Amino acid sequence: MTRGFLVAILGSASILAAAHAQTRDARGLDYQSYLQLRRDMTEGQVISIAGQPDLVAEQGFSGQDTAGASDPEHKALAIRTYTYLPTAADPYTTTVTLVGGRVTDIRRDPKF
Repeated sequence: MTRGFLVAILGSASILAAAHAQTRDARGLDYQSYLQLRRDMTEGQVISIAGQPDLVAEQGFSGQDTAGASDPEHKALAIRTYTYLPTAADPYTTTVTLVGGRVTDIRRDPKF
């Protein structure tokens, strides 16, 4: 085996181990809390209802405009997703998408 191949295998194994550990320790999101989530809520409101997510992913920026970067009307908004993983008690994955600190999408998918 080449060194690069071995590094790739070890890197993949560590990512899978981290994902497994996060899934095992998942808090999830119960149905009653899910029903309280609404579009245009702030990030703080989501945390106060749903608690800390199991996973947070930074997705980049929306509305980037380098030509008008100094113009306050053309600011870049951070895109972040909060994921609440399935648990034995609630087998659904809930993903909340926030753009500029406001909820733009709420998705709930059954575990497969």
